[in-house]
Amino acid sequence: MQTYKEGKLKGIKLIDCLTAPSLKKLIKDNGEESVQMTIEAILLASMDNFNVKYHLTDVQIEFFAEAFVEEFGYETIDDLIVCLKSAAKGKFGEIYSAIDPPTLFKWFRLHLDLKYQQKENLLHRKKITNLQQQEESPVNKELNKTYCKQIREELAEKKKKK
Repeated sequence: MQTYKEGKLKGIKLIDCLTAPSLKKLIKDNGEESVQMTIEAILLASMDNFNVKYHLTDVQIEFFAEAFVEEFGYETIDDLIVCLKSAAKGKFGEIYSAIDPPTLFKWFRLHLDLKYQQKENLLHRKKITNLQQQEESPVNKELNKTYCKQIREELAEKKKKK
C-alpha cells in the first residue's frame, strides 16, 4: 500500500475516486491497522495545508481514522485525499481557528455529494452515447427509414375507418 509521501497522490482528482479500491477492499488486502495508519498519515501530512490555530491532536487523528473506516468503508483513500485538497482550497467554506473530526466529516460528506454528482453525470453521458450508437446501428437506420411511413399509414388507416 502506498503512503501519502510517495508522490502518487499529488495528481489525484475527483474522477480517480470512482475507480480506486474501497477501504473495505484495502482492509481485506492489507489489514485494518495498515489502512488506519495510512489515513492517519494522510491527515498529518495534510494539516500543513491549513492555517489554523488548533490542528488535530493525535487522539483526534486516531479517532477519525477508526470512525472513517467504520462509516465510509465503501469509499476510498483517494476520496479522503481529494476531500482534504478541496477543503484546503476553500471549496467547503471558510476554515476558522480549528480543525476537528466533526469538521472533517462535514467536509467529507460535501465531497461525496460532488463525487456522486460527477458519477451521475458520467453515467448519463454514457447512456446518451449508448443511445446514439444504437440509433446509428444499421438495423436502427433501416427501421428509422420506415418509421414515418408506418405512422402515416396507421393514421391514414384510422382516418378511413371514421
